[in-house]
Parts: sequence; structure tokens; C-alpha cells
Amino acid sequence: MAVISKCLVFDKDELINHLNTTNIVSFQAEGRFFEMAKYMLSHDSVEYVNPEESDVFKKAMEEVWTNTNSLVPNIGIENTAIPFILDLLVSYFKHPGFREENEFRIVVHKLYADELQKFRVGSSSLIPYVEVGDREKKLPFKKIVLGPSKDPDLLYKSVKMFLNNNNLKCEVDFTQVPYKI
Repeated sequence: MAVISKCLVFDKDELINHLNTTNIVSFQAEGRFFEMAKYMLSHDSVEYVNPEESDVFKKAMEEVWTNTNSLVPNIGIENTAIPFILDLLVSYFKHPGFREENEFRIVVHKLYADELQKFRVGSSSLIPYVEVGDREKKLPFKKIVLGPSKDPDLLYKSVKMFLNNNNLKCEVDFTQVPYKI
């Protein structure tokens, strides 16, 4: 499968707002009306750290542990919170070779209901995922950066046609990475 997009650039605040406003599920039980979140969102800028710099990760882990432990003391939180905290922290660290991406991540944590989990076919396995947001609302794209291509004009035109066809407006540009080295 050919990769046409190197990256999608979103309006960060609008995307977080979109995901938060579509996160509520409502239901009625025993004559009462309830609302609850389908998932928890966390978001932050990625920290670009060499693997040898374990102090940065260790300090982040200690800070989160201290804050979590003070919020929910004495309930054996280490059994449930440590894997969650590690999973969360790992999501925000990346090798410095990717620093130019200046990445901001939104991490979705399922709160309940395994029926939310779906699967798609990857190149060598099934990939689990959770749908978030509202399919009826347009995502706040700011820019699409296209990857290297054998036929950049055709790629550009086809992406612009796709955007027009779906009534989406955003800038389309090419990565500076060459097609072949």
C-alpha cells in the first residue's frame, strides 16, 4: 500500500474540543437519566529524549506517581495505576531524531465497554482501535503534508479533489524528503 500523507496537521484546540464534546454517552436506567464519558483523553507535547537520558522519564514517573498517590491514597493503587501511568508516559516520549515533527499527542484511554474496540487489517496483523469523535462532524484539518511520490502532480491533484469532494478546506503541501535517495 502506498503512503500518500506524511502527516495531517490539525487545529489542536478545535480537535480536543471536538473529541471532548463527542465523548459523552447518555442512557436511562431505572427511570433515571445518566451521562458518562466513553473514554478519557490526555494530551501534551511530545518530549524528545535520548534513551540514555533515563532521568527525564524517571522524574516524570515520580511526579505522576506522587500526584496520583496523593489523589487516591492507600487503596493498593500501585497494582492498577503503575501500568496505566507507564503506558501514559511512554506515549509522550520520542527519540530526538523526530524532533522536527514538533508533535503534540492526544491519547485516548478506554474507560469501559470492550465493544468500543474495533479492528482493522494492517500489513501483517490485525490492529485494534477505538473510534472517537463524531463521524458527522468534520475534523479541524489545517494542513496535509504529502509524502514523497513518483508522480507528485497526480498525488496533489487527487488529494485536492478528495478534499473538494468532501467539502474540506485545508492547505496541501509536500514534505521536503526526496522520493529516492
